[in-house]
Amino acid sequence: MASQENYGAEALLIESQGFVGISTNTNLVFIGSAPKGTLNEAVTVTSLTDASTKLGLALGDGYNLSEALEAAFSIAGINKVTCIPISNAKELNKSDYLGDAALGTGIYAYEEMLRNAPSATNLVCLPSVTDGEILNAMLALCKNADGLYASYLVYDLPLTDSELNVSNYVVPATIVKNKAISDMYSTAVWGQIRTSAGHDISGAAVRASLMAKADANYGVPARVGGNLEVPAIQGVVGLKGEEKVIAKIPRSSANELSADGICTVRRRGSVYVTWGDHTSAFAGGNVTDELARFENRIRMNAMLKNRWVMKYESIIDSPLTLQMRNDIINAEQDYLNGLVAIGALIGEPKCEFVAVSNPIDDIVQGNFTWNITVTETNPLKYMLARIAFSVAGLSFYTQE
Repeated sequence: MASQENYGAEALLIESQGFVGISTNTNLVFIGSAPKGTLNEAVTVTSLTDASTKLGLALGDGYNLSEALEAAFSIAGINKVTCIPISNAKELNKSDYLGDAALGTGIYAYEEMLRNAPSATNLVCLPSVTDGEILNAMLALCKNADGLYASYLVYDLPLTDSELNVSNYVVPATIVKNKAISDMYSTAVWGQIRTSAGHDISGAAVRASLMAKADANYGVPARVGGNLEVPAIQGVVGLKGEEKVIAKIPRSSANELSADGICTVRRRGSVYVTWGDHTSAFAGGNVTDELARFENRIRMNAMLKNRWVMKYESIIDSPLTLQMRNDIINAEQDYLNGLVAIGALIGEPKCEFVAVSNPIDDIVQGNFTWNITVTETNPLKYMLARIAFSVAGLSFYTQE
């Protein structure tokens, strides 16, 4: 029999493979209601099927955790989220969210989760919750959960019947009045998203899911959440009277919202994209603290804060030798340089141990301080080409 060898181009048709979502290190947490599951306990969900098994959820069933999972899996296409069910009722009471800190219920179940399983990059969303008291209580936890961990909140603005004109165009000045929170640890989102399946879901859940997806490109929250494609949707929904309708959001109106720290989704040619890159602290076109200008600045700093705690708490009470001090400096400097290499930071970030930050009164008590200084890479928020006509070229007509 003649010998054979592989030579040339071939292709095989094989069995279909299951959908594999985009892997992200971001801890994306949704807090809300589901028909089943242990209340006030975090559960990892990896697909819509998994959500049905663990939480009894189905798309369009009226539970706000279903909205979140449609955003995460059907729109963003990520491979996991964390859900904390705090009620089995579709309509939640304020007390369900506010819970009891001592018992770890309601939003405080999130704090308990971080105690048991801390994460460096944390995004939190309470889908379709617009109550200011609830959101401010959640924000307080985002700033300092368990006295240690920082997170970032993405929240929904309410829909009111005065936010669209007679032609369904948005009225930015009316929307701005309903911003419940103005704080660098949060992003405000206007508009529900109508999915391809016809479900009107939380715009904040969609943006948070796409932010987590974008984080996967860098491994850290280096990118703002603006100008990310929002696939498989029919449009952005506003309220007209008692009816939900597709809103018209020209770029000029979306920019007006952005100038007051409100993000939305707009049509860019044939696709829908998120729009806006500021934290909700941005107002009137400015901020009082530059850390609050862009989402990636505070999110990167929060990540660095959490990472420091997670990395070094295990060596507390060890003898701090000069070698250990220098090892920490060198390890952190290497990490910061790596963030510059991937484009998350710019310039020359520093980790230093200096005398002025370590007076003898502190050292004698065993208190030591390292100073870390960073500059996050700016988003390309605006680009301008100056295009001018010149008469110089006309002289070529008369050249011999």
